[in-house]
Amino acid sequence: MKKWDFLNIFLLTLTIPLFFYKLGQSSLGSWDEAWYGDVARTLVKTGDLFHLKFNGYTFYDQPPGGIWITATFFKLFGISELTARLSSAILGLFSLYLIYILGKVLFNRLVGLGSAFALGSSFWFLSRARSGNLDIPLVFFLLLTLYLAIKASQNRKFFIPFCISFAFALITKSLLSFAILPSLVIIFWGSKKYKIKDFFIFLFSALFLYVVWLVQLYLQDPFLLYRHFFLSLRGSTLQNNFFHSFQLSQNYLHNGIGKWYYPGILGLLIGLFLRQKRFLILIVFFISYSMPFLFSKEVQIWHLIPLYPFLILMFFGGIYVIFSKLSRKFAYVFILSFAIYYSFIQFRAAWYQFIDIPPYISDEDILSREAAKYEGKIVIDGDFDPAGAFYSGRAVRKLLDPSLKHFIDTQDNFLLITNTWRLEGQKIDPKTYEIIKQDRDKVLVRKK
Repeated sequence: MKKWDFLNIFLLTLTIPLFFYKLGQSSLGSWDEAWYGDVARTLVKTGDLFHLKFNGYTFYDQPPGGIWITATFFKLFGISELTARLSSAILGLFSLYLIYILGKVLFNRLVGLGSAFALGSSFWFLSRARSGNLDIPLVFFLLLTLYLAIKASQNRKFFIPFCISFAFALITKSLLSFAILPSLVIIFWGSKKYKIKDFFIFLFSALFLYVVWLVQLYLQDPFLLYRHFFLSLRGSTLQNNFFHSFQLSQNYLHNGIGKWYYPGILGLLIGLFLRQKRFLILIVFFISYSMPFLFSKEVQIWHLIPLYPFLILMFFGGIYVIFSKLSRKFAYVFILSFAIYYSFIQFRAAWYQFIDIPPYISDEDILSREAAKYEGKIVIDGDFDPAGAFYSGRAVRKLLDPSLKHFIDTQDNFLLITNTWRLEGQKIDPKTYEIIKQDRDKVLVRKK
């Protein structure tokens, strides 16, 4: 590694406050932070790596890889909001280092540096890197897999790390990780360093942990396996409205990546025009990863975060290839100026929007912790059972009875978290319940 690499990595390290400043000051959100946090908390308690549980039921939505990482931080540093978000923050920062190295391998150092700053300034990448979710671990392992694949195509000593990296991508976010396979085919196509048996080794090592988890899921209940695959594909079917999904995905991609959207689309067009292998690797992933969401009515803005680094690399790589033919010095000045200017704009906006903000302790957090001090079943009146389970450390039950009066009259030994307006609106006699604690518009009550 040369002195310029040390300098560039040092510059990227200056972004640390974006990822860690005030990281643990606010309560976990019910979906999905507290959800994954409670699964990881339960894993620490049970020690069962493959039979994950949430609120007493089997957790089947995602493979266990990301949960393992969070549970490791819980085990090492204790269970808290900070440790629940630590894996995303650390892997978010490391993703900047990775895209720098990947940009350097595919193009040159300045492309990598500009891409790293652009990725770090992308609103939803940074937002999810400060959240206890699985999107940023997926981005990290996809970038690592792509980099190690390029290195492995040149040197066999990188083959085993490449296999391990893809295995972790798969065990972190399931079927979405398969989108990188066409790019891997392009990378290894025509390589004489490997035989067919080597790729069987790759498939076996990559699929082993994931298949073990799928098998235990099937043995518990075959329907859980079906639900896992359905959720992994985000409900994609050919019957969905393609044009609506396309427009929705386009809007989400634009809003999530911010000012890098149009440069990214330009980079995609440049890559198609140049038809070089390095661009083809990026373009094919962009297409293969996007396809399920173009036939899904359940696409969300965070689902598209793995596309950001590939769009950004295509833009800076395309600018470098075209401008360097005219003047390499001009290409360097343009890339550096463009990256600094737009990254600074988005860094500043993100800093005041969701980083340097007052701490927020939710009423679900406060009341669930209080409920844990008492005996009785904890009942949640609303859609915050993940926060209820995480902060109480116990299984909670969601209130299904629309009538609070009927519930209070017929149930005993309960701790109910509900809204004050629900109690007042249904004109429930205050003599039938006792208020244990109130916070803002929510209240913790039990039967007298």
